[in-house]
Amino acid sequence: MQKAVFNESRMYGLEGDLLYLSRSTLQYGVKKGKIKEKTAKFDPMYRNQLVNMLVNRILKHGKKPLAYQIIYRAVKKIQQKTETNPLSVLSQAIRDIAVKARRVGGSTHQ
Repeated sequence: MQKAVFNESRMYGLEGDLLYLSRSTLQYGVKKGKIKEKTAKFDPMYRNQLVNMLVNRILKHGKKPLAYQIIYRAVKKIQQKTETNPLSVLSQAIRDIAVKARRVGGSTHQ
């Protein structure tokens, strides 16, 4: 640990770094480190990250079981109507999403 030089109300280290006094220990500014990349977890029924991401998107007021129920019901309806793998239909639908332009007044908004 470096020695600190006290100057008025601020403290400076020997290299001129600004030091902060916190809980009776000296800390050197903000601790910088690598940010860990988060990966989406898998949902319990289909073991799919996309389904879990959709559940997190429609989640309201922390009611995750209800969000899972809505998504699973939708996936079941997709399977009944198309009689194919519902997860491939779901991933294709997510890829096909696009912003639709809308004219409001004299200008166009997306």
